[in-house]
Amino acid sequence: MNQTEKDAIYSIFCELTKDVQPKYILAPLIQYRVVTHEDLGGLDVQNYLSTSRSEQILVKMIETCSLETFVNILRHENIYDHLVELVFATISQSKGTENTNGVNYQNAGVPSQLSRINIYTGSRKKVKRVAHLLKRLIHFGKAEEFQKNVNKIESKWNFMKNNPRVTNVQKAEVADLLFSALDCQLANMRIKNDPGMYNHQFFKEMVAIIPYTSNPILSSMSYTARFGATVILEEPLDHGLAHLMTAKMHSEMIVPCKEAGMVYYQEIDILVRKYEIETNDVMKQDMLSRCRLALNQFDEETSAVKEDFTRMLFLRMANIYLGINVFGSVIAHVQISDGDLREAENCLKMVKSTWNGMDTRRKMFYYIAKAVLNQNRNRPDIALVKSKLALELANQGKFLNEKPSIEILIQKFEFEFAANCENEIGDTINDLDAIMADDED
Repeated sequence: MNQTEKDAIYSIFCELTKDVQPKYILAPLIQYRVVTHEDLGGLDVQNYLSTSRSEQILVKMIETCSLETFVNILRHENIYDHLVELVFATISQSKGTENTNGVNYQNAGVPSQLSRINIYTGSRKKVKRVAHLLKRLIHFGKAEEFQKNVNKIESKWNFMKNNPRVTNVQKAEVADLLFSALDCQLANMRIKNDPGMYNHQFFKEMVAIIPYTSNPILSSMSYTARFGATVILEEPLDHGLAHLMTAKMHSEMIVPCKEAGMVYYQEIDILVRKYEIETNDVMKQDMLSRCRLALNQFDEETSAVKEDFTRMLFLRMANIYLGINVFGSVIAHVQISDGDLREAENCLKMVKSTWNGMDTRRKMFYYIAKAVLNQNRNRPDIALVKSKLALELANQGKFLNEKPSIEILIQKFEFEFAANCENEIGDTINDLDAIMADDED
């Protein structure tokens, strides 16, 4: 392949190494002489083709193969078709519509609308139901019950992973469950803003389980998004956004789904943090636009999943309109217009319409938003009531990160309410003085 093609493929090298396992493409590697008899002589084949050697083999493929050969190897048994699409898309993007060696990638290599992988197959319904229930246990603050269910999944995987009587399909189902459980455990740590999450063992376990899952591209996308949402604990926000951009590239290869919606949601979470530092209306409108794009990802999900994530996104939109950060604190320098208040109220009405079945964490954020909404409408009395309800839910769910923010709101609203009452008393006394003066006349 020419230098332009090589440079384009090297630009996605990390993505290729995350997915490609040489042992699954051994036959074409030998057929095209990427791996020779001399390479394998005296060595255990599976050891030579271990994941740790994927970088070396990919480099050899890039440096010695034509683009056609490179693609044919990846297409073996349709295992890495999604990577073929990524390769062509990257080359096409780097060259635009210009021909390279007589090949117009934009017209010939990549269709204008890439075919997307259908993930609504097999046991996904069961896996997603379990994952959704695990998430809800977290948001209800049921830590012990959550861990008990995770332990069951881990035990099942340990029993099945090396059992020769277990089919690959059965193994993939349990691998999907374990991957979801690991993701939920990291989500639980994320809620707590646990600094130990950075470089946690759970991420290594996710990487190890990805090849066994029913759809590695889907799992890789979720892993990349979760990791991106985590690196911001130790690294600049833009580093996290870079990972989320990669995850979004993955999402373009699969049909809209809950996992793709979560990629958008985690990206928005980072952008809200950035917005707190670089507040401007362009960024605000961009975040709201991304929320609307995320809503479109849940159309084919079950009604329960769609309802849950829809209200989660409407809550996020309400918080953006009201200038509330990810921990329930008010961003001091955000300007809130009457239009923002109307839009926030509409979002909260949408959330309230799905109140039945709403988890404790979402109810807490709902009351925080209602408190701030009423405070902006000069009703500190109502704001105080709503913020106290939010505090009750924070205590109930043990949501320690949000509790200080809510307590600050309560103190603020108590002060404003007391000041309003004092003003009302002063007005009443003035009115009485005026009436008495009239009587004396």
